[in-house]
Order: sequence, then structure tokens, then C-alpha cells
Amino acid sequence: MDFTSDLPPSEQNETILVVVDRLTKMATFILCRGSRPNAPHTARLIFDNIFRFYGLPIDIVSDRDSIFTSDFWHRLTELLNIKLCISPQLIIRKQMVRLSCQLSSGTVSQSLYKFLSR
Repeated sequence: MDFTSDLPPSEQNETILVVVDRLTKMATFILCRGSRPNAPHTARLIFDNIFRFYGLPIDIVSDRDSIFTSDFWHRLTELLNIKLCISPQLIIRKQMVRLSCQLSSGTVSQSLYKFLSR
């Protein structure tokens, strides 16, 4: 997915969103109003012009920043009526596993030390 911008205006369209299917190498060209669409507008363009023909993409390769990408996916999931739940529990769970590994390795070390020092 990439934008071709700064084109001469044609019926108020100044930008083309280019979406290429990596499997078939088929390109879709979507006319955009204005110089560069923001993330919600881009999500709407993908929803209207790509999703209805090809379904939800598995991944999207883009050179846009992480904020644009995050806003894009949030808006696309809204359009698809998918409830996006990002839970801090995953982070807490990872920290608990790391802590238990540290504790168990510490306990093993202490047990080995006690056993070897007899």
C-alpha cells in the first residue's frame, strides 16, 4: 500500500492509493481527494475498494509510521464491526512468567549451592 501524490488535480482527486496483492501482483488504483488521506480515510478506502472484493488482508506493508498504522487498523476494525480489545493482562502474564522463572532459577541455584556445600 502506497500513495502517489502531488498529481495534477482531476475532479478534485490529487492522490492515488496503490494497493498491490503480493500473491497475484495485481494492483488496484484508488483515486483520493486531497493531497494525502489520513488513517481513517485510508481505512474507509480499503474497506470500500479492497475488502468488498478480496476480503480482509492478512497483513499490509506500508512505509507509514506506527501511529498511522495503529489508527488505520483501529478504524478498519470499527468498519468491520470487530471489537478490538487490547488487554494489559498479556503484559502482566509475561511479567509473572519471567518472575517465576527467575524465582525458580534462584531456588534451583540455592538448592544446588546447599547440596554442593555439604
